[in-house]
Amino acid sequence: MGHNDHIDFELHERIQHFTDTGELEPGTKEHGIALFVADNGLSALSPAQRTVWDKGIAPIIYQPMNDEERLEQIRREDWEEQSKNPDAFR
Repeated sequence: MGHNDHIDFELHERIQHFTDTGELEPGTKEHGIALFVADNGLSALSPAQRTVWDKGIAPIIYQPMNDEERLEQIRREDWEEQSKNPDAFR
C-alpha cells in the first residue's frame, strides 16, 4: 500500500468545488474537518467533529456538483419513490 491509499481524492475534488463556489470557506472549522475526512476518513472524527460534519458539511458536500450528478439524483429519488409505492407508477 502506498502512503496515500487512504486519501479520498473524489472528496478532495468536491471540497475544492464547493470552496470555489463559496459554499465552504477556507480557514473555517467546516473546511478543516472536510479536508481531515478526505485524508483520514469519517471514522477518525471525534463526536464533536462528527456533529459538525453531519450538520454543516455533509449537506453541502453531498449535493450535486453538475448536471450529470443532478440527473443521477433525480433518477435515484424516482427509483426510491417507485420502490415505496409501485402501484402509483402503473
